Amino acid sequence: MIRGTKSGVYPKIYVIMNVNGIDDGLN
Repeated sequence: MIRGTKSGVYPKIYVIMNVNGIDDGLN
């Protein structure tokens, strides 16, 4: 679920974005 360096910057926000599928185009 968590991937890329963004997960190390703000893991909680990134996880939420990932769950919502918003991060699909960010990495």
